[in-house]
Amino acid sequence: MEALRKYTIGSAYFAFDANRLDSIEKGQLAGLVVLNDDPLTVLNDRVRTLSSMLTLHGGRIVAGTVR
Repeated sequence: MEALRKYTIGSAYFAFDANRLDSIEKGQLAGLVVLNDDPLTVLNDRVRTLSSMLTLHGGRIVAGTVR
């Protein structure tokens, strides 16, 4: 959980954009990634193979498709 938190919320901090991107709440730019598997339940050696099926940024689709 800590690694997932740092990779997601922590990345906004390291990009010096935490005041706009750090969480999903009013006034923040929404970001969402739909992965091909659950990062909390896959085996450790499969975590590296996870990939994004859909990515939203600022409420808009920036990668992937909706079927």
